[in-house]
Amino acid sequence: MNSLLKIQNLNIIHTQSGKTILRDFRISLQRGRIHAVIGESGSGKTTLALLLFKLSHPDLNYYYDVFTLLNREYKDISKKEWLNLRGKNIILIPQNPANAFHPYRKVGVQIKEYFYLKDKKLANKPFILHILEEI
Repeated sequence: MNSLLKIQNLNIIHTQSGKTILRDFRISLQRGRIHAVIGESGSGKTTLALLLFKLSHPDLNYYYDVFTLLNREYKDISKKEWLNLRGKNIILIPQNPANAFHPYRKVGVQIKEYFYLKDKKLANKPFILHILEEI
């Protein structure tokens, strides 16, 4: 079976406190299978999901041995590569769509990113400002 996502030895550390949030986490998601990440409140599920989209809090530091998405291994993923992956190859469906904007990122940047993925011509500042004024 083809691996959709594979992560080995993921560690997440809070830089301010030095507290380990996640230690030696491993996951392999296979095409055609149903998978679930379960755990108590505060166990790191949301932190893991946000990390997969490179949307984690700036106070978190993370490292891993292997990160493979759609059979391609990524070592140091640039911001541009993540932008190309998000919305095309991987998508996050939040538990509460009313809270769909990420709290640590500027709303305008998130709106611009959305339109960039849909139609690059729409991802310009005047258009984004117009959208925000309409809201």
